[in-house]
Amino acid sequence: MSVRDDELAPRAGWPLGMNNLAGETALPVTDSGAPAAVREADNVDFDVAGKPHRRDGYTLAVPGTRVHSAWGDATWPWGLFVSGDTLTALHPDERSEPLVDGLAPGWPVAFERLNDSVLWSNGVQCGVLGLDLEAMPWACPTPERAPRIEIEADGALDAGHYQLAMTFLDARGRESGASNPIAFEMPANSRLRLSQLPQPLDVLRVPRVRVYLSSGLDGVFRVAATLPVGVTDLTLTEPASGRALETLNLRPLPAGQGVCVHNGRQFVARGAEVWFSPPLRYGLTHPGRDRVGFAGRVDLLAPVADGSDGAGLFVADAKRTYFLAGPSPAEWRQVIAYPVGAIPGALIRLPGEVWNLPTKAPLPVWIARNGRVCVGLPGGQVITPQPREGSPDAVLDAASRGALLYREHGGKQQLITTLRDAQPQSLAVRDRAIARVYRHDDP
Repeated sequence: MSVRDDELAPRAGWPLGMNNLAGETALPVTDSGAPAAVREADNVDFDVAGKPHRRDGYTLAVPGTRVHSAWGDATWPWGLFVSGDTLTALHPDERSEPLVDGLAPGWPVAFERLNDSVLWSNGVQCGVLGLDLEAMPWACPTPERAPRIEIEADGALDAGHYQLAMTFLDARGRESGASNPIAFEMPANSRLRLSQLPQPLDVLRVPRVRVYLSSGLDGVFRVAATLPVGVTDLTLTEPASGRALETLNLRPLPAGQGVCVHNGRQFVARGAEVWFSPPLRYGLTHPGRDRVGFAGRVDLLAPVADGSDGAGLFVADAKRTYFLAGPSPAEWRQVIAYPVGAIPGALIRLPGEVWNLPTKAPLPVWIARNGRVCVGLPGGQVITPQPREGSPDAVLDAASRGALLYREHGGKQQLITTLRDAQPQSLAVRDRAIARVYRHDDP
């Protein structure tokens, strides 16, 4: 049944905003007895007084195919999104530029800013983009084999037990994990001849090869030579005297459904585990040591208070949200920060002043599985602010995945979310009606 314009009544607004937990006959009222909160509103914005305004429409800016995983940073010169199976850059002039193709179709991509680059991962593929939009792997590839070794006389190497390992160095100066060491015995006054030195597959992006040799006295791997790609033979006549090897037993971090950087380490949510890198060795990990398991798939990876007091990592699985307190994994203290998990993907970082907190530092903001908007504070405290101070409770729908956007527009501060497979929360009042129409010619 349609409603005529003359049947509409003017309203001053709903000063308490939304309340979807109270029954229809139990909504709060003003002193005059008028409803003070609204149950549900589609495509409507409310000002600070609760007056509704029709939400602005939108126009097509950039065409795409099944576009998802949009990302941007206020201090970054371009944005990112996925169109079809292609990771794509969006420039300020709304020009799009394809960067990486062949992505797993439909798999959401997580992004993280790291200095002058952006890390990305979709659970099965991963990489890093520089400011120049050059696409690279998370880490320099590791040499897969050892060179051929021959021991010769007429050298200055001492007698003893030696080991040799190799690494690659890429054009950005990143060093790979070391190859598996090979061990051998050297007689006194000998030299070492190496041939068939391993070479990287991408000689343009990985232009150097480094050889490490352990001392016959202290067993420490030290740089013996750094060579340009293409050199396949080398003779070592004296003990290695360069800096010590720091990437022994390290391998590239695997792809995961989430990625973040915190206190000089890279963290990756992979299935029900969180993997991490050694300090300042982004993209690398020790596979047998640098990971922590949880009860279920990790849906949230949110650091807070980077490099300061209260530093830690919020991690959510399907049941709970934990806080891993401490500056490094070796010092972590795991506590339950919130009794339910988080909706995957529904995470952003906002200055604390947005929530009237006395800090401009960015804080993680996410949607919990119970529909609450959560703000993670240093030290592991979680607050659940409501749209208006003193307003009644309200929750967002449950969903299999979500996304968050914050904007300031027309004097309003808005937290906007989009949800996949949205369903009303079990604790919310359900009064929606679904009409199904059958045509006479339907089977």
